[in-house]
Amino acid sequence: MTEKNRILAKPKRPYKKSGSKGIGDSHGSRKTAPRRRKFLPYKEARASVCSLNLKTELEWRFYCKGELTEKGTRPHDIPSNPSKTYAGKGWKCWGEWLGTNSTPHCRKFLSYEEARALTCSLGLKSKVEWMSYRKGELTKKRSHLKNIPANPEATYAGKGWKSWGEWLGKGTTRHNCKVFRPFKNARKFIHSLKLTSELEWRFYCKGELTAKGTRPDDIPSNPDYTYAEKGWKGYGDWLGTGRISNKLRVHRPFEEAREFVRYLHLKSTKEWIKFTKGQMPEKGTLPSDIPANPCGAYRNKGWLGVGDWVGTGVLATKFRKYRSFHDARTFVRSLKLRNQDEWRKFCMRKMPEKGTLPSDIPTNPHHTYAKSGWVNTADWLGKLRH
Repeated sequence: MTEKNRILAKPKRPYKKSGSKGIGDSHGSRKTAPRRRKFLPYKEARASVCSLNLKTELEWRFYCKGELTEKGTRPHDIPSNPSKTYAGKGWKCWGEWLGTNSTPHCRKFLSYEEARALTCSLGLKSKVEWMSYRKGELTKKRSHLKNIPANPEATYAGKGWKSWGEWLGKGTTRHNCKVFRPFKNARKFIHSLKLTSELEWRFYCKGELTAKGTRPDDIPSNPDYTYAEKGWKGYGDWLGTGRISNKLRVHRPFEEAREFVRYLHLKSTKEWIKFTKGQMPEKGTLPSDIPANPCGAYRNKGWLGVGDWVGTGVLATKFRKYRSFHDARTFVRSLKLRNQDEWRKFCMRKMPEKGTLPSDIPTNPHHTYAKSGWVNTADWLGKLRH
């Protein structure tokens, strides 16, 4: 090794065996690696920091960097990252560390009853008004609410909190604090309004159907929520129209429903949709216990596609069962087709002299038999070159 390379070479680290406390200690700069330093106990360090009268975590960072010269320099036995050093050793929050107690969970708030008594006197009507007021209160530096949390719902959870209505006072009671009429009594009143749809119900709740009057306070605007386990059967039952919600309907067994539909002799999906919409009066009407969307109602209960449903015999591709690859290839080779173009024409019934493609042989064999013997189109047609 040359003299120049020897000088530039990275020195070996002798610290572990020599008792050194890091590069700083080795070079005489008195800087000890953070993990080897001995810091003051949390309470002593906190007392020293509180005497600095720093206001925020940002000021603390400036102080640690030496940018607040009037505060002096940070002692070596006080960490720059106290939240990590004192984790599990007394650390709570920056407010306590700096002595400001400004961090929310460090503050001592009034009891729920005392805080609520003050907020009720403000005359606010909603959560939005409360948040706007709190922002204004902070801007104007008012202090009469300093012991009341900005987010009382979280602070007083399990300590008396019920709702924003109760928190803000009289006249703003929320849905879950109201006392509503029993379900049957409420439904009887709604039937008398003769509303015809859920949309009309929403307009009525907003006061947009003046001819119907206004909704009484003891009847909820969201009855499906209020009466969920107290008799609710859907808006058809609630309004008196007789229509049952799809999710609450009881349908015929799949085989019985399919037998009824096949008797109609419909020819396509398009005709089925027309029938469900009442656009084929000569076929009658769709019974209430047969779904207009049988695919969803009978999924995993026998559904094999619209072709099977209406009886045309056309199965959806994903439900078809095909011949084995070798049997299908044997049949196709017997047709003596010359190329892929002729295969496509045959599949599209443009070669009547060859007959029609059996339903158990796929038009896209390269997909169906991709993992069960497929080589290429030439092999499929029997036209391999030798």
